Amino acid sequence: MHQQLTFTSADDGLWEQYDQLATRAYGHPISDITHLREHADLHVAIRGHRVIAGGLGLLLDQFFGGNPVPSACLGDGCVAPEERGEHLATAMTAARLRPLAERGAVVSTISTSSTGYARHLGWEAPTQVLAWTVATDDLQRSFTDTDFEVQHGLTNETESLQRRLARHWNGPLHRPTWWNEWKHDKSNLTSYRFARPGHPTAGLLSLTTQRHERHGMNLTVHDFWADSQPTAVAMLAFLGRHNTRARTTTFRRGGLPPSSTAYATTAPPLTPGTPGCSESSTSPPPPNAGDGLPTSPPPYR
Repeated sequence: MHQQLTFTSADDGLWEQYDQLATRAYGHPISDITHLREHADLHVAIRGHRVIAGGLGLLLDQFFGGNPVPSACLGDGCVAPEERGEHLATAMTAARLRPLAERGAVVSTISTSSTGYARHLGWEAPTQVLAWTVATDDLQRSFTDTDFEVQHGLTNETESLQRRLARHWNGPLHRPTWWNEWKHDKSNLTSYRFARPGHPTAGLLSLTTQRHERHGMNLTVHDFWADSQPTAVAMLAFLGRHNTRARTTTFRRGGLPPSSTAYATTAPPLTPGTPGCSESSTSPPPPNAGDGLPTSPPPYR
């Protein structure tokens, strides 16, 4: 007979146990468990003084209708392989959500590739498309150079630009001060800022490159923030000429190129305790919800 389960907030010793469990469960170390320790909550399931499941949680704001809404963000969860098959992931997720809801979260997001238990709890993917790929030659032919200057690296001005533009979308997180450094280290991002000579920064582009095949290159866009259509054109032209070894450019669902829909978006009233948007699965989303990407995106991002 299984010993009784206990769900609890992790102290230092349980953090270390969970780090070891996550490494075993995922098959590789999970850097977030170290990097987010000062910012995240860790809740774990214990059976017989042994950590058998758990995951990180963050209380952050997401923008809806231009307003910040408290959101419970869950990620880096796992169940010990020898404990799987008993719906522990569902119980663990509910235990992780509860304290964040008690602290004020009214929507919730989850980063997961295992959508079964997430859908059982009410999450739904905000959009069918998680990423799309464009031929780099098509970008080069479609978008020509402009008078924008391109400079490498982030500045306080780029952070202000991202936060200002995020309010025009339903779903983007209000990034705390530690966010950009964490994401850049985690994903090995390279960032560029765009501005006309003598003018403030108007665009922010973050991307990764990865060697592909013998002489190829994978190019993936993570951030695509532009304050106008001309800025977006300059950024797409830059991607078209970025690397001749990159046959395609992939835009993640959080960094997609412009569309022709209207800039402003609206969201219906939120019900406390109702899960909202997520990285890969979310529950009843408001129109245009997504983690930095409305399902019907405005012209600029």
